[in-house]
Amino acid sequence: MKSKRPTNPFEYEAAVNFATDELIEYFVEDHNYSRFIQSGRNIFIVGERGCGKSMTLLYNSYQKQFRKAAKDKVAFDYSKLGIYIPCTNALFFKKEYELINNPFKVSVLSEHFFVLAIAFELSNVLSTISDICSEEEEQVIRQDLDYILNIKLPSEFSVFKGLVKYFQKLNSETQNQINNSEDSFSDRCVSFYSLIIPLVRIIKSIDKLDHTHFLLLIDDAHDLNSHQIRALNSWIAYRDHSDFSFKVAVAKVRKHTYVTATGSSILEGHDFLKIDMEKPFQNKFSDFGLWAKDIIERRLEKYGVGKIEATTFFPTNPSVDQDLIKYKEIVKKKAEAIYTDLNDPKRQKKIDDYVYKYHRAEYFRNRPAKANLPHYAGWETVVHLSTGVVRNLLYPCYWMYDKEYSTLLDELKEDKENIKVKHIRPSYQDEVIKEKSQELWDRIKNDLFNNIQDCSTKQGIQIKSLFDNLVLLFKERLSSEVSEPRAIMFSISAMDKLNSAQAKELEDLLRISKEAQILYDRESTAKDAGERETYYVPNRLLFPIRGLDVVGQHARVSIKAIELYKAAIDGKAINSKEVLSQKTLFDHEM
Repeated sequence: MKSKRPTNPFEYEAAVNFATDELIEYFVEDHNYSRFIQSGRNIFIVGERGCGKSMTLLYNSYQKQFRKAAKDKVAFDYSKLGIYIPCTNALFFKKEYELINNPFKVSVLSEHFFVLAIAFELSNVLSTISDICSEEEEQVIRQDLDYILNIKLPSEFSVFKGLVKYFQKLNSETQNQINNSEDSFSDRCVSFYSLIIPLVRIIKSIDKLDHTHFLLLIDDAHDLNSHQIRALNSWIAYRDHSDFSFKVAVAKVRKHTYVTATGSSILEGHDFLKIDMEKPFQNKFSDFGLWAKDIIERRLEKYGVGKIEATTFFPTNPSVDQDLIKYKEIVKKKAEAIYTDLNDPKRQKKIDDYVYKYHRAEYFRNRPAKANLPHYAGWETVVHLSTGVVRNLLYPCYWMYDKEYSTLLDELKEDKENIKVKHIRPSYQDEVIKEKSQELWDRIKNDLFNNIQDCSTKQGIQIKSLFDNLVLLFKERLSSEVSEPRAIMFSISAMDKLNSAQAKELEDLLRISKEAQILYDRESTAKDAGERETYYVPNRLLFPIRGLDVVGQHARVSIKAIELYKAAIDGKAINSKEVLSQKTLFDHEM
């Protein structure tokens, strides 16, 4: 049965809520390193919520890949079998371990629940594979389960359906035992090495799966408790990964630790590879720009709009285009007057760089003082507005499409089945962008303390003050003759100049801002000795209602920690003279 299309091609539901066919059709493999998932390496997928981590894991799960093979009319390749394991499963929110006072038993119990979830999902997938084994192979498996793992299964179920029920029962029994008696659970607890490894070896005795590599797709690992995270890291450190590997999705809401249960560490490049789901973006040729284009165009095609370019579907405002051309010529003449040496082989590049740096700033700073806010429209604006997060890309597009569709319904008086949205008019793009920008500011002002854990009313006010002053700083730069006038991201310097109480206050405000997704933190190579440095990117949806350019440039500013602290706590404007521009060293801009 064909799945019903959503009423809007830019539906931004969580990946787990998509029907299988929709997820397969919407998923874009190019430009986002998702093919690494099919490798035999341990992989950490890191990114903000909404950047596509869950969708990437789900797409590589057995259920989705088997359906994709059927749609493509090819035989399914059992050499790689993806087992999707959501850490938001109820198993991971059980608090039974908090009833135990013994730290060792707490760690044993935490691993026990985690391992049962893996075993359950593994068995559940295998139970859906038709003709997975012969009667003789099933009999051998039952005997091995009994002899090696002491698991006796009833004969009325197939072996893997029986295992599904067995692990459900063991999970329930453990929880009941913990609730009734602190000391009665430990003899029933299992570990990864006592259950999963021997279970995988038993499974691989089946001819159909004897060359299978199991991809254990661990989603939302940031929701695991500290004991489970250490256990997971220990499993990743296990040297023999010929039979299985881990693909772990981690959101940046909490910093993931890479310490094992024994206190050692797993190392990037040695024990695992890391995929950054938020590749820097600067223009239509960057990884994110290309990925975003494919996502939008695929959705438009699958929904029935047709094969249409994203730039055509989101047209720019002609008057803005004309103004930008005018100021580009003005700035070009300025550059030619500065770089007068006609024999300089780099003269043209210097002129081009100057035009890139200043022509948009010239447009924004020369708008009449009483003019309304700038007009925001066009594919480039939509991409940059997302701040490199897919859900942020789809969010305004959803409302733009809805507004355009509703208007056509009123104007054409047709049945909705016959209406085709061929583009989003620039005025509607502008209205939605400004409306959603204002809503985000309202959320900061009114709702942070309701929506974010451990955020007080006072902290909500301080965060509003912090972002008010950041925007004022960026606007001052945009209207001034400074280097990198369109820099709209920042790094923090001189944190050691704050006392411990001040540092804690500022760090808490940054944490809350990141959890609320009004601020993103990313890493780049610093200028000094090639070390990694954290920089911060405000959600660009904040900018339109304040008249800022959402299309930033290849730069960030360094702000002293004390300036940020005073901006938040005291409402004091950030001293622009204390702010340094820093050319970034990225391949692309974020």
